[in-house]
This record gives sequence, C-alpha cells and structure tokens, in this order.
Amino acid sequence: MQERKSNVIKSAALILCICVAAALFFSTWFILSHADHDCTGDQCPVCAEIQTAENLLKQVGLVGFCILFSFSNHLSSYSSGKYTLCYVNNITPVTLKVRMNN
Repeated sequence: MQERKSNVIKSAALILCICVAAALFFSTWFILSHADHDCTGDQCPVCAEIQTAENLLKQVGLVGFCILFSFSNHLSSYSSGKYTLCYVNNITPVTLKVRMNN
C-alpha cells in the first residue's frame, strides 16, 4: 500500500513537472513566433497574449529553471541505469504493525 502511494506521488510530481516545462516551452515559442506580427492597435489580442506569456515567464522564472534542471537530472540518472532511491525506508515496529505486549 505504501509503495503504491509513493508511486502515485512520484507520477503526479512527474506530470506536474512536464506540465510546467511545456508551459515554459510553449510560452517562449509563442513569444518568438509572434514577435513581428501585424499589430492592430491598443486592443490587439496577439499583444495581450504575448504580455500574458511574458508575465508567466517572469513569475515562474527561476522556479521553472530549477524544476527543469531537477527533471533533467533525474531523467539522465534514470536512463543511465544509475538511479538510486533518494530516501531510505525505515523499518520500525509501527510500520510493521507489531503489537508489543509487556
């Protein structure tokens, strides 16, 4: 049960990391691809989306970089076969559900 819960948490963290990486990549791609568009004035929807993407990159900035670095580090260690667990599962009487009678 504990192992299954751990796998679910790891999978959720991986999916979240991929979503953040995709948001950063596609925001940057949108800004670069639409930088020289034909602007229609003050109410230009493309300019508004570019501004929204820039705000996302500013807000996520360093955190996104750290997430991408961590993801790439785990991915490279996993693919090279040198993946080790980051924690040690402690075996205690409580985790084994041992009843201690005096």
